[in-house]
Amino acid sequence: MTKTGKAMKILVSSLLLCFICIILTSCGKTTDIDTSGMLLVVYDGNGGYLGNKTATTRKLYATSGSKIPDYPVDYTTNQYTVPSLGLAMREGYQLLGWYATADYKKDPEGEYLKLTQAEGNGIYELSSEGTYVRKYIPQEDGIYVYISMEEAPEPEEGEEKKPVTYIFLKNDPDAPAEEQIALSNGAGYYICLGQETFTEIDDDVLRAAYEKAYAEKTYSEAEAKANSGYLIYDDLNDTLKKLYEGLEHYEYAFGEATEADVGLDRYRIADGYISMYTLFLEDAKGDFIEKEGQFVRAEEGEEGQRYAVNDTCIFTLDTTEGMDRYLGEMDYWDFTEDRVTEDVCVKEGEGEDAHYVLTLHAHWEKKAAVNFHYNNGTGQVDVMTRYLLSDNITYTPIAPGKIIGKKEIVPTYMGHTFVGWSRSETEYEPWHFETDLYPEGTTELNLYAYYAEGTYERINNISNLAKIGANPEGKYLIAGDFDFGGKEITSSIFGLKENTPFVGEILGFGSSITNFVYAVKGQNSQIGTGHKIGAALVPYAGDGAVISGFKVEGKVTMTGIAKAIMDDVTHVPLYASGIVGTAEGNVTIEDCDVTLTVESKNDKALKSDAYIYDITLGDVVAYGTAKISGCTAKIDQSGLKGDIRVTENKLK
Repeated sequence: MTKTGKAMKILVSSLLLCFICIILTSCGKTTDIDTSGMLLVVYDGNGGYLGNKTATTRKLYATSGSKIPDYPVDYTTNQYTVPSLGLAMREGYQLLGWYATADYKKDPEGEYLKLTQAEGNGIYELSSEGTYVRKYIPQEDGIYVYISMEEAPEPEEGEEKKPVTYIFLKNDPDAPAEEQIALSNGAGYYICLGQETFTEIDDDVLRAAYEKAYAEKTYSEAEAKANSGYLIYDDLNDTLKKLYEGLEHYEYAFGEATEADVGLDRYRIADGYISMYTLFLEDAKGDFIEKEGQFVRAEEGEEGQRYAVNDTCIFTLDTTEGMDRYLGEMDYWDFTEDRVTEDVCVKEGEGEDAHYVLTLHAHWEKKAAVNFHYNNGTGQVDVMTRYLLSDNITYTPIAPGKIIGKKEIVPTYMGHTFVGWSRSETEYEPWHFETDLYPEGTTELNLYAYYAEGTYERINNISNLAKIGANPEGKYLIAGDFDFGGKEITSSIFGLKENTPFVGEILGFGSSITNFVYAVKGQNSQIGTGHKIGAALVPYAGDGAVISGFKVEGKVTMTGIAKAIMDDVTHVPLYASGIVGTAEGNVTIEDCDVTLTVESKNDKALKSDAYIYDITLGDVVAYGTAKISGCTAKIDQSGLKGDIRVTENKLK
């Protein structure tokens, strides 16, 4: 950008601010600024937050004919934004624009509903003639606590402001009446300058409380300010939670206006259109669940994502089923061109009380989102709307028909081991991150953490498969599909030895081990010993071994002994098996699917005048017996050629 461009941008921004007088309202309070003759502009978050996690509306006053600032989701080079307004926020949604008016037409595929007072429903909207206000109301399960703070005295003219220290005081509700502290403004931070303050307190109980609190911990003015006011209790750190434990809780909600609510914005209940996804918001404490595109009041104990009615609306029905649906066509405000005038405002009041209001509503579109449910009793759900590309720098939005990227975090559940992310909440229907695509025609995909009962070592990459051989008595869970890319292997994939029995557990839960090539070669050391050489995931399974839930697909190539060392014809035992070479004792093999091709390395590999190769092919087990259930196998031996004698140990 040239210097001229920069100067122009600064000039435009300055002119804009000359036209408008911004009044931010996080708690609905008005100010004493003279706004007579000005037009009121209201930004309605419409399901989103504006500037912070409590404000859903913001206001500014503008002179007629002026432009007004945009309210974006992130700061850009747009000169029509004002950073002091903050950002528009709504998790899982993208902001399409701001509209003052919209046209709604009936359509069974529409996402909008019409809430009418005739049905006991409605929408709270700003109105100077309204009888409702939004305020903090005591509520046992409210999310807020209120912490007061004593204001530091202003210095005398010509004097510098002196630093003050604070203490925190609250009453113990279970303490007897004579031990209750007479606090001027409830629980909160009070100025305490040590002995100077103690001597000014006549009340013995209060003085003792000050002395005790001062000895335990003091706070700076900045600390007190940062941790006072209405605070979301669950967002606090553990130290503050303990400090504020037992205090009264509040909910920020609509209620009838009282004399004490002077200065708060007034609202009325009106008929209006609203998106179902703004009317119903995800909330673990909510009363509704979504079923087949409808929101219905959940039965007691019914499982599923819970939703609560947006507190800016009134909805008294038990279901949205049967309600007319509408499509909305929004007339977006163009912040670069449009100007606020009386013609685009709604007139409220008459005579001297008349004023003009322009209300702009945020139009949100639900992003394609993946909800990762931890499924471990905590209720934790991670929402992902974008994923990191392989360059580890660039993020890209999740979109229908595309992969969703991989969830790297492994959730925990006491006494269980994480298996993978499942499409089903109760059964393991794995989501394959490398190949599965986000479904078309939806904006929400729910995946659930699935766990195996018990503690297992998770094996999540090819190089770690060999860990199993280091402890053949261990319990292992194979978490992933492993493609060996045609790599030739001369020993057990699991690092197990032929002469050491595996007696632990290996659970696959449908994991696949594919595209490997086992190279089996006869050895002189076999002559006269009966020693068997071959290929299997587990060469030797002993008493108590459990192998379950694998898909095995690969190749075995066989080569004979290169040079004869005896004059007589000798038998050389070789084998190939989908799962186990030799099984002894109580061995269990379940739910395995084997596809194996067994062939000679080449046409001469098993040809010999001195040897006959006794080849045992096991669908699941080559030698011995095991408890086998739920397994399938397909062995292709058409490529075996030479001086061979084949024995098959097939599934019954």
